[in-house]
Amino acid sequence: MRISLGQVIAVLVAIGVFTGLIYLRSKPIFEKGGKDAESLENSPLTEEAVLVEARNRLDTGQLKYLTELERHRAEAATISLAKEADVLKLMSQAWNSWQNFMVGGIYAEKVAILMDEAQAWAIAGTTYGIGFRRSKDAKHKMFSAQKAIASFQEAQKLAPDEEEHWINEAVMYIDLSQVDRSVMPMTGIRKLQNLDIQFPNNVKVNIALARLSFDVSKDYEKAIPRFQKVLAIYDTAAVDSSVLLEVNYSLSKCYAEQSDTSSAIDYLEHCLELTQDSAILAAILSEQRNLEVSN
Repeated sequence: MRISLGQVIAVLVAIGVFTGLIYLRSKPIFEKGGKDAESLENSPLTEEAVLVEARNRLDTGQLKYLTELERHRAEAATISLAKEADVLKLMSQAWNSWQNFMVGGIYAEKVAILMDEAQAWAIAGTTYGIGFRRSKDAKHKMFSAQKAIASFQEAQKLAPDEEEHWINEAVMYIDLSQVDRSVMPMTGIRKLQNLDIQFPNNVKVNIALARLSFDVSKDYEKAIPRFQKVLAIYDTAAVDSSVLLEVNYSLSKCYAEQSDTSSAIDYLEHCLELTQDSAILAAILSEQRNLEVSN
């Protein structure tokens, strides 16, 4: 089966999500001033409504397992906060396994409330972030993004020196702007720009800004130096190979868009050195051949 270019991009971006939250962005859910936006803002979701709706979608076996966990939670709560948190983690994991990361985030947040640890809040934020990405419903997306931002802010209070919490909060503000017209994309972008001043050689900050230029504004002139800076940082710091694969592929696309076919082919050559996945290799070779023919 021939793999399309879109599938290649999806795979490369998926394996490059090293913060759990930075990924290709879709267009806004609503047009500014549209009826969907007005309806969304006038009737925000509540946690109770989310849980009732989600529970109503469970099958008999899932309901039985969840009821059993709820019983264990009640028992654990009489013993210690740590025991109750352990059961809540199982509940979060169950919802995640049922592909409802929004509800998985709710239970991860309950763990964080009990334990009040930065890592627990970060897990809650990341889970909500996945919920945002997976959901196709605008109200679910708004709920997940708002919860993710609040969770990362709690993590920042407990671990202010951990830049990842600040990066993830900034990215989620950009995501929230897709579904909440009261939130401007520049809110998150400015946060990332400020982080770039504080941490000029941070891979996550640079790749987040590069992705914004590449995926959102299509400003390849700005994307290229950002992606190249990640490669430069690689010379002095550890950078995951999946990130390098994404960066090289993105640079290839940037140069192809600028009609610099030679450079585009060169970066695809680097991609071939960074993966053993046969499907990705086949797709990259196919694109390389197409570029050579057009050159």
